Amino acid sequence: ENPLLVGGLRKHDIRQWVLVTSVNPLVIWFFSECYVRVAANEYALDDFGDRFTHLTHTVIMCHHPSYNPDDDYWRCQWDQATYRNFLREKFGYDAWSEKILPAMHRIVVSSLKCVQEAFAKPPSSRCCFQLFGYDFFVDA
Repeated sequence: ENPLLVGGLRKHDIRQWVLVTSVNPLVIWFFSECYVRVAANEYALDDFGDRFTHLTHTVIMCHHPSYNPDDDYWRCQWDQATYRNFLREKFGYDAWSEKILPAMHRIVVSSLKCVQEAFAKPPSSRCCFQLFGYDFFVDA
């Protein structure tokens, strides 16, 4: 309803990779760096069918007429440091460390606890791992 807008009023999401190496006990590893995927067009509610405004996936953004993987704006992707600096400038404190990252950790742990029992049922679960890509939206 009220997305935090970045890079000139554009929607974004955060892609965080998570590795589960054991389900009993539950062992979760967060990749140390996430990245931020940014919509190509500025956010507006007048056309929900505009995928360049409402979706942020790189596979979609690369089809935008202005997409350029070598241009900071038109790459439509930020690294974690750029995003963290944006948040610090916008809010005046380290919102990444104090609010967003802890919330992401809580959500991942809670969601994996919900499916822990199902993951543990196959006999092969004792000798495998699972890699998950979580996508997070930040509300303003």
